[in-house]
Amino acid sequence: MKYVITILLAALVLSGSTHAFDSWSTDELSRMNSPAVAWLEDGVLLVSIANTSSSRERFTIEPADRRSDAFESFSVTVPGHTVLLTSKQATSEGRPWRDDHPVHDEHPRWGSGDPEDIDVPAVSIDGGRQGRYTIPVQTVDSPAAANRFVVRDDDYLEIDVDLNRMLEDGPFDRFVLGDYYVLGKRQQGKVDVISFEGGFDKSPRRNEVSYAGPQMVLEIRPPRLRDAGLLSFDMIHYDRRGRQETHRAPLVLVVSSDYRVIDDAAVSTRKFVR
Repeated sequence: MKYVITILLAALVLSGSTHAFDSWSTDELSRMNSPAVAWLEDGVLLVSIANTSSSRERFTIEPADRRSDAFESFSVTVPGHTVLLTSKQATSEGRPWRDDHPVHDEHPRWGSGDPEDIDVPAVSIDGGRQGRYTIPVQTVDSPAAANRFVVRDDDYLEIDVDLNRMLEDGPFDRFVLGDYYVLGKRQQGKVDVISFEGGFDKSPRRNEVSYAGPQMVLEIRPPRLRDAGLLSFDMIHYDRRGRQETHRAPLVLVVSSDYRVIDDAAVSTRKFVR
């Protein structure tokens, strides 16, 4: 029976901005021969690919939407049994801004260049004989923010969950965390709540009550893998009427501790394997 952790948060009223999770196809990602993750960080697209083959493989990365000018397609070669991190500067809504262009302020293909305006929902990866697949592009400021998007199978993963941002429908009764699972594999395991804070609190000095949005920190010990896989888990919000809404946790690439690591990104990031 699937193990779940239930946090009872009765009589809390949640408010604040929302940041919806992008949907992604579990079936498609579970069939990836060489799993990969992608994320945006300060206007830079970062992509990490784990080549599970014993030989070198070439991968071409491009926007999933062929009409997008967010970045130009590029290729990388990944040695066998290696996880590689690469990067590409992204632009917002088309080509970079040019002040010397006579109609740049009216032309829809000129972007602002502001990292906050960049939107790359998904990228397509063509690995030749490794197959072609589409992966979502995640963000570092998600309501469920992973401390890393790539971890070794002998390390641990932490996820900060801002319930105030995640849930926007007002009062709720409970929030349930399911087991983590590795897509396309039978491995699963426990998600631990290592800290929780927020809610109503009475001041010890004044006759007043204050409210802080609930937040929690989760910890996961990834399973041992021979190669690599994508890890995630479900978070289910139940309201007082028993209605439920499922949120998926971030996708995290877990690689064998025997894998070689190559950081070929043009920028520094804390989201890659240590």
